[in-house]
Amino acid sequence: MVTDLKYMEIKEKSRGVSFEVEKVFGNGFQEVIDQRALAWDMKQAGLE
Repeated sequence: MVTDLKYMEIKEKSRGVSFEVEKVFGNGFQEVIDQRALAWDMKQAGLE
C-alpha cells in the first residue's frame, strides 16, 4: 500500500536522525538537551 510506504519512509528517516543525535551527543546529557537536538535535527530532515 502507498500509505505503508509513506510511513516506512518517515520511520526510517526518524530512526536515522535519532541514531545520528545519539552518535554525536552520546550519553550523559540531560534529557531536555537530547530532546532539543532531536527536534532540531528532525526539522532539518523535513520531519515536523
